[in-house]
Amino acid sequence: MILTDRAIRERIAAKSLSIEPLDAMQIGPASVDLRLGDTFLSPRAAQGVFSMSEPVNYEEVKGAEFVVPGHGFVLATTREVVRLPNDLTAFVEGRSSVGRLG
Repeated sequence: MILTDRAIRERIAAKSLSIEPLDAMQIGPASVDLRLGDTFLSPRAAQGVFSMSEPVNYEEVKGAEFVVPGHGFVLATTREVVRLPNDLTAFVEGRSSVGRLG
């Protein structure tokens, strides 16, 4: 079951869900918009090839902006810290409006 905005607000008020810092405008009809932080991990691949049997080495990059290389990916932090109770789980998806930009 996906929580409604009302249920999200109730859980936050009851302190069974914590998202900090949080502006009320970030709460949508059935989601919470999280913002990217300033720390990114960019994988270092030998000749652009990754192997699932080898550990991945990452380079930490700090900054207000990060350009993801073509055919690449990064791990990123969020500005918000989210604390969930044992009866909830969460998933993170990119904003489709941003994804449509290319």
